[in-house]
Amino acid sequence: MLGFLDSLCNALLAHNAIEVHRLLKHPLARALPRNVREEALAFTRGQATGVRAPIHALRFYHQMHELLVEEPAHEMPGPQLELPLGPEANAYEASATIARASRLPRRRAIGERHR
Repeated sequence: MLGFLDSLCNALLAHNAIEVHRLLKHPLARALPRNVREEALAFTRGQATGVRAPIHALRFYHQMHELLVEEPAHEMPGPQLELPLGPEANAYEASATIARASRLPRRRAIGERHR
């Protein structure tokens, strides 16, 4: 499948309409998503000197490459570090005090007038 997608992307990038039509008749072309097939057909109808890129085809190729090609798992150089993130007793008291203080009426500063 990757070989077929690679050939299709190369034909699209080269604006080779004959090769694109030949590849779209291949049995593997039935597995292509609709947007990739429509993009390929649009490329065959466009100008040969266009500067468009086959974004859908290239994205699909990249997705298939990521799924089909196995890469070695990256191993950590050492053991995983554990961070002590337990609750602290003082944290709850401080937040409750701040919440209570925000509900108290605001005190007037010295020299402020009554309205």
